[in-house]
Amino acid sequence: MTVLMWLVVGYHVASRLAYVGYAGVALSRQKRCHSFTARWGIEPGFRRFRRVAAIVMINDGASFVVACLVTPHTLHLALPAIVVIPVGALLVFLGVAVKVWAGAALGARAYYWYDFFNPAAVIPQGRGPYRVLRNPMYTVGYLPTYGLALLTASLPGLAAAVFDQARVLPAGGEAARGAVGRSRGRLTERPTSGRVCRRRAQRGCGRSAPCRIHR
Repeated sequence: MTVLMWLVVGYHVASRLAYVGYAGVALSRQKRCHSFTARWGIEPGFRRFRRVAAIVMINDGASFVVACLVTPHTLHLALPAIVVIPVGALLVFLGVAVKVWAGAALGARAYYWYDFFNPAAVIPQGRGPYRVLRNPMYTVGYLPTYGLALLTASLPGLAAAVFDQARVLPAGGEAARGAVGRSRGRLTERPTSGRVCRRRAQRGCGRSAPCRIHR
């Protein structure tokens, strides 16, 4: 691999960590201390979070595409192109279709973890692909990354696809992404206000964020 290839791949890894890190820290602080809503209110606070989250998400996706395009023909498979190309295209189509379907089932706000900012919000359950898959976005929704790696024959792209998905899979990805209250399409029990207040006092959220529970 050339220096340019290493730089592009390194930038994608940094972009993925920035996406995971921002979402994890921001959502954890919002869950623990209401850091956004206590200062700006529910809607303005959510819009601030969503604006930054959208930027890091788009940057993460774009950097992956660039990484695949800059590192072509580094993946050598004992399969003819007539097999690899259709398989790659099928993975891209299937993954995009399921991800769009899941996003439509949840709605634009839930896609950006709106329930962290407004616990009273009704998050659709058991709709679309969630009727048969627990986390369609984190599983089938990542097929396009593998498909693009196959279409470009990019070994770094394939490695990045595995790395990216490992950061969001529910087995360990929820904590990494900060989904401590609800993940997309799945409800978990919320703590009582007393537990949240004690946790805030223990971890230190700053005096600017009063301890309160929105109901």
